[in-house]
Amino acid sequence: MAYPSDLQNADKDLFDRAWRVVQECGEEERHFNQLQSVYRGVASTWLLATFAAVGYLLFDKEGKLSHPGVSAIVCFAGAFGIGLIWNLDLNVYHRLLVAVFTEGHELEKHFTFLPKFRTNMFEVGRKTGDRDPIRKRLTRYYVGTASVPVLAGLFFLGWWLRLICP
Repeated sequence: MAYPSDLQNADKDLFDRAWRVVQECGEEERHFNQLQSVYRGVASTWLLATFAAVGYLLFDKEGKLSHPGVSAIVCFAGAFGIGLIWNLDLNVYHRLLVAVFTEGHELEKHFTFLPKFRTNMFEVGRKTGDRDPIRKRLTRYYVGTASVPVLAGLFFLGWWLRLICP
């Protein structure tokens, strides 16, 4: 820990200004992280809603199986919707989060008296050889979430094709 001696020698006004910027970076990071959490919740809800709709479509009033073609369309539409959420989450809000994090990291490198929160987090990612390990994990989440309705849709499409082309 090299920064306590630097902190004692730091100009109070400079420290206060730098600390306010670091705090603002932290608020923005929390904001974008919260937005991303909401989008992942929406994606999970979208997946459950897709299967609820398919369950409703598949069983008619007498309890007989029906409407596999429409069920396939609902599954593909659900996967498409999850894909749109995926795009918004990772290509908009995750990039904004990374931009703010990077700015905070640069401040920590420039002002040696600041605590090294982001520097330590950055080092953890560097040890694994990954520039953005969170993005990789989020991509796995969305691939899994979008793949389930696609696979179900393919199953229902095959079922429907067997019904109309014996």
